[in-house]
Order: sequence, then C-alpha cells, then structure tokens
Amino acid sequence: MKKKLRVVLLLLLAAFFLIQFRKQPEIKSSGTIAESDFLKTDHQLDVETVQFLKQACYDCHSKNADLPWYAKVEPVGGWIRSHIKHGRGNLNFSDWANLPLQKRIDQLDFVIHEIETDEMPLKSYLWMHPEARLEKEKEERVLADLKNLLKKYRSGD
Repeated sequence: MKKKLRVVLLLLLAAFFLIQFRKQPEIKSSGTIAESDFLKTDHQLDVETVQFLKQACYDCHSKNADLPWYAKVEPVGGWIRSHIKHGRGNLNFSDWANLPLQKRIDQLDFVIHEIETDEMPLKSYLWMHPEARLEKEKEERVLADLKNLLKKYRSGD
C-alpha cells in the first residue's frame, strides 16, 4: 500500500513539474490606463472609490491586471487566467467610454448590485488580496458615490 501511494505521489509531482513547461496564453496588461477607461471619463469619483475599484476590480475587469507571482505557476495560473477572461467578458473598465450610455448604466447598476450582495470581489480573490475588502462604512461611501454616478447617467448629465 505504501509503495502504491509513493508511486502515485511521484507521478503527481512529475505531472506538476511537467505542466510548468507547457506554453500558456498570456494575459495582456497594458500597464497604462487607456483614455477610454472608466477612471479617465469625465465623472468625478471620490479618491476612496477610485482606490477600491483599482484594488478590488481592475485585476479582472480591466486591461491593467497586476498579476501576482503565483499566476505563473500551473494549474493556479490557468485558474487565474480563466477568471480574468470571464471577468473582462462581463465587464471591462478599460473600454468604458466606448460603451453606449445604456450599456454603461446597465454595467454600473450591475457593479453596485454585485458589491451590495457581496458577490464581488470574489471570496477567492479576497483571500490573497485583503486590501480589496471593504469595511461596512467604507462600502457605504463607495456605493453612495457609484449610485450618484448612476443617477447622473440616468438623468443624462
């Protein structure tokens, strides 16, 4: 029994080692904030809101992913790339100014809903990024700021 266990563990270790050499698709990250980015549009957001969005949202929902070292280690890297691809597909702050107004309204409403229901940031993201966690008072201020922006969008300002 011990011999079988040792063989299985060695095979798993070998598979883990070999998977590191497999070419993986890269996550493109511009490193600069595009002119069409949510943070560069003409609305004025509180510094606290901007900081929260950068810390809690931009790694998966913009072209400015700041990937940690462990994103290069498989299979964790594949899991992270999958999250980013899915996140950018649902909402990409880098393309904000290119969206029609109704789409921006829908997206902002969705962001507010996700924060209010604790769906975002993902719990798995918060494990490794505790700075993205909002205390209740800070969350209320961020949500108020985003709701004010949503109100401006809806009124056409």
